[in-house]
Amino acid sequence: MKKFKYVVLAVFMFLFMGSVNAEVCSYETKAKINNEAANVKVDYETYEYKQNINDPTYDEVIEDSTWYGLIHIYNLTNNLSFKVIDKNGKKYEYSYSDTDNGEFTVNTGIAMSVKNYTVELYYADSDCGKSTVRTFSVTIPRYNIYSDYGECIGNEDYYYCKQFVTLDDIKESEFKSGVKAYSEEKEKKQQEEERKNNSIIYKTLTFADKYKWVIIPIVIVVAGGIGYIVIKKRKERIV
Repeated sequence: MKKFKYVVLAVFMFLFMGSVNAEVCSYETKAKINNEAANVKVDYETYEYKQNINDPTYDEVIEDSTWYGLIHIYNLTNNLSFKVIDKNGKKYEYSYSDTDNGEFTVNTGIAMSVKNYTVELYYADSDCGKSTVRTFSVTIPRYNIYSDYGECIGNEDYYYCKQFVTLDDIKESEFKSGVKAYSEEKEKKQQEEERKNNSIIYKTLTFADKYKWVIIPIVIVVAGGIGYIVIKKRKERIV
């Protein structure tokens, strides 16, 4: 009998707690929060921090610059909390009170290496659930020092000549051999294209010379026809 009472009590408590949660976070409330999460946007930015440094050795001021990475999160609401997780798995938890009217920025530090981050959205009210509502993956590119090398002039499309890249760094010797091979291949393609264009012009001129006995009469007939029409129209105007 006591066991039966405990079972009834447990069922009653389960139903009671379920009804309370349903009232606290209804289906409509969760749907509303999910729509808010769908409007959240995440992107990244690289920015250059410039500063003047006094060089006592040469008694001059040197302008120094360092590139940093930023993650921007937009359209957050007070119904959402969020976590920012770095590549090492370290988590940073935030709530709407940490934002600036729904916007939040994470400084990822000096952009000298590729950095991967995850942004996770959660229900601010745990009664609505503790699972992730939405997840974003963000890759912060690194500043590429080779983009300033003279070898990149005219080869800006070569990957390691771009200012920011998402691949790991390579040795200077690898960069120089790579950009050299890229430049030679590009020049080869340009020469092939020029030969192709010159070949088309040559073939056209050769064809015209070969069949000039056919082309010349046609040109004369067409020119004569055009001249006849022009003269006829002039006479009609005079009349």
